[in-house]
Amino acid sequence: MPSPSAAAPVELEEEVVSASAFEEDRDKSPGSVTVIHADEMKGEMRSLPELLERAPGLHVIRARGRGAYTVTSIRGSTSAQVAVYLDGVLQNLGSEAAVDLSAVPAAEVSRIEVYKGYIPSRFPEAGMGGVVNIVTRAPEAKKRTTLTLGVESFGAKEGRIAQSGPLGRGKYLASAGYRGSDGNFPYRNDNGTPYNEKDDYDAKRSGNGYGMTDLLFKWEDDHWDGRFSWSRQDRDLPSPAPGMDKSNSPRGARLDTDKWDLSLSRRQKWGAVLWGWRLEYLAQNRVWDNPDNILGGMGERHNEYRAKRFSGSLDASWTWGTRHFFEATVSGSNESLDVEGDVVTVFQGRRSFDRATWKAVLQDSISLTPDGSLLLTPSFRWDAAGNEGKTAWSVAAAKQIGSEWILRAGYGSYSRAPNLYERYGDGATIRPNDKLKWETGTQWDFGVSWNNLKRERKNADVALMLTAFGRETEELIEFIMASPRYGVYENIARARVYGLELEGSIDSPLWKLAFSGTWMRAKNETPDNFREGRRLPNAPEWTWSVRLTRRFPDRKGNVRLWAFVEGQFTGDNYFDQAGTVRYDDLFLLNMGMKWRIQEDMELAFGVRDVLDNGPDVKLKAVGGGLDRMSWYPLPGRSFYASLSRVF
Repeated sequence: MPSPSAAAPVELEEEVVSASAFEEDRDKSPGSVTVIHADEMKGEMRSLPELLERAPGLHVIRARGRGAYTVTSIRGSTSAQVAVYLDGVLQNLGSEAAVDLSAVPAAEVSRIEVYKGYIPSRFPEAGMGGVVNIVTRAPEAKKRTTLTLGVESFGAKEGRIAQSGPLGRGKYLASAGYRGSDGNFPYRNDNGTPYNEKDDYDAKRSGNGYGMTDLLFKWEDDHWDGRFSWSRQDRDLPSPAPGMDKSNSPRGARLDTDKWDLSLSRRQKWGAVLWGWRLEYLAQNRVWDNPDNILGGMGERHNEYRAKRFSGSLDASWTWGTRHFFEATVSGSNESLDVEGDVVTVFQGRRSFDRATWKAVLQDSISLTPDGSLLLTPSFRWDAAGNEGKTAWSVAAAKQIGSEWILRAGYGSYSRAPNLYERYGDGATIRPNDKLKWETGTQWDFGVSWNNLKRERKNADVALMLTAFGRETEELIEFIMASPRYGVYENIARARVYGLELEGSIDSPLWKLAFSGTWMRAKNETPDNFREGRRLPNAPEWTWSVRLTRRFPDRKGNVRLWAFVEGQFTGDNYFDQAGTVRYDDLFLLNMGMKWRIQEDMELAFGVRDVLDNGPDVKLKAVGGGLDRMSWYPLPGRSFYASLSRVF
């Protein structure tokens, strides 16, 4: 479904850029799609998870604050049910429970597409929860170099240089950057004794830093597309905060991750058929060090996890008559994981894993009316992992009413195979379960959108979108602590989620208001289970986001100054599977300004969490009990400034 904030002309610096070809095609899509334009938040030193928070129905799940492990949930899904693509390369590895979004560099991101419910055929890994497709900037034919520097509170800093221009028969983009932080923000520590306020003390978060270095190179011409990227993330794993962060507290563990991906694709036409192929290589090395033996407690001090995946895909699309447009995709991959260190030496665990997967998608877009105002899109999917396969189907429809209204509806079945991490564990604290079953389920949505963007008006462009959705999941895979020492993934639950999403924008020459909100109920419905009827964790009932931007034109009508204020709210969010503990409601207020000093230079500065609410978030016992401080507090008020120069 078209994003109201994205369907309107987007102001980038002083220029007004009309909707891209992608967005024009998306308006005809029968599915629910939200598009986030990163350029609207240029210079604000945002991470990828912070960009994603503007999408309705999407909840960002953080562990240990900014720069730490971060995953996402879509419409109450688990994070493992969300497929994440970066420039067409699937980032989900079988050796991990989910994609760590904090490890994806955000500086070169152009837009983020969030698909919910119906998933286009071009994504072989559909994801039961949905798809997050991250698109980096395209190479430019004109030679251009951009340098960006930024600083922020708590020792945060960022620097990037990027160049684009012609190369051979095509054009290229090359960039290198660094982003890091000490993470030593202040907070009030309850000393692990919430019942005794007398021993509380003021602390600074220690062992909470991170640093990420990345390289990106892209080249393309009319037929070929090549991409290479590398990133290195050095991350501290701090101990739970209560009672820690004293002068004599031991430091936590550390996780260093190197990730490479390489892809090559070609597209061409053969008669009436447009077809293409793609080859991909993705590798990730993680080194885990625990010198003080703070985590684990059984002698684990050093472990290494080396994963690699080779993938290939073939796709084609063709028109049949005047009413049918077929699309087909076939893909296959092989992934392996090698484990070394104390995790296999101490526990005599398994050292290597591997698995092959195959996927096929066939889709037909059928125009049911001569004018194309009614579109029906059935699709069929087949997934195979190891020696087992599953089929799924979906059907979606879109009806154009006049020039301003669009109705959309979709229904379908989905499935997900347990990944290597869930099925085989990590050899230490997570035990294997070779009897783990596939997750299966159905989901539906119905939406209506209205916009006046096709009319020429002098006052404002307005766009609104309202969507109702629901999902039922069988054999839901959950992580269960089998003992104080060991855990295991098991099929123990049936879950049902339903809710409403609202998204809109009002865009005038001087003002722009963009807003989104979600109401959702996510429940465990496992029969004869003590958690039946309880809320699912990390699926907040209420979330909303509002951003108001003011443009200040000069005497010639050119906009050189912008100011914005935005608010984000998350409420009624449960912490545990039993539904006995929930987070405090959290409201964040951000403010900032951007100033174009001259044609090739721009300055941005602002304040994050103006009210300093982050460190005060507590864990609340449902039905009464003492409030406890979070195990991993959030940073509070911070100031940032960045300078960008184009050569």
